[in-house]
Amino acid sequence: MENKKLIEMANLEVDCKIGKDRHFIAADRKNRNRIALGLFAVIGSAIISSGVGDNALNLIGLYIKDKDIWKGWSDVISHILPLLVGISTAILGFLGLEKQTAQHRYVGNSYIEISRKTRSIINSITNENFSEKSKEFDVLVEKYLEANKEGESCPTNDKDNDRAMTMNSVRRSSIKNKIAEHDMEIFKISETPQKARPPSLRESVKKNLKIKLACALATVGLIGKSDYRKILKWAADNKR
Repeated sequence: MENKKLIEMANLEVDCKIGKDRHFIAADRKNRNRIALGLFAVIGSAIISSGVGDNALNLIGLYIKDKDIWKGWSDVISHILPLLVGISTAILGFLGLEKQTAQHRYVGNSYIEISRKTRSIINSITNENFSEKSKEFDVLVEKYLEANKEGESCPTNDKDNDRAMTMNSVRRSSIKNKIAEHDMEIFKISETPQKARPPSLRESVKKNLKIKLACALATVGLIGKSDYRKILKWAADNKR
């Protein structure tokens, strides 16, 4: 049982590292978007209020042969810039990127705290203090569940998750393998090779049609990339 508890501790540490990386990646991404939109709004407002934009358009117009066409384009540009500035300002206020960035970092720091405390328990645990350290670990599990709930207020996207999983793939894979080995030993599960049967013509046609349909829908944007990847994963898992 002590070995099982140690595996659980190592698994929690890895899950916390994945959660930490996921939220800090999301925080950096949203902070970059916030800075880009903010700079565009500030610079665009300065250009509009100072009249530099109009002067620049008039200066360009001196070198344009067809003055009538350029007059139309300059009027369009002079109206588009204030519109874009207004949209960028509205997006900043609507999405609340600054607040979301801070929330992601708060959740990421919570995962860091849990991960470090878990590592401290693993390093200090002995046969004599096993019971006491197990209780401390149970408290950390509760904190981990609370951090997960806190993270629901600032969700990450598929790319954030994929990058975090990739960064911790080696250690995560080794821990999950240990868990699988332990479960097989406890529950007396034996891996017996199953004889694969060739897929029927109907199954092959159905699978190919589903993949092609998913590809077409993803191309025109009717389904997201995550859904498309799930369909491809389904096809791979059901390969016989």
